[in-house]
Amino acid sequence: MTDIKLVVAELRAADLLVALQAAVNGDSHWRMKAAWVLADIEALRLPAPALEKLREIDGLRRAAEQMEDCAHGA
Repeated sequence: MTDIKLVVAELRAADLLVALQAAVNGDSHWRMKAAWVLADIEALRLPAPALEKLREIDGLRRAAEQMEDCAHGA
């Protein structure tokens, strides 16, 4: 597994736990749930909270760059 996939899998740990618990509980749809999570990991899709946090960080970075440009008269 590549490093980035491992990071995405770690961020999807809660989803993986839900799929595993469904399997143990005998849920008839556990394979579908697990397949969806694995497909998300393969496609490097981050969970919504992580994606929102990255957008927030990017916004802060852009604001800092704009402030620096203003400070230097650009």
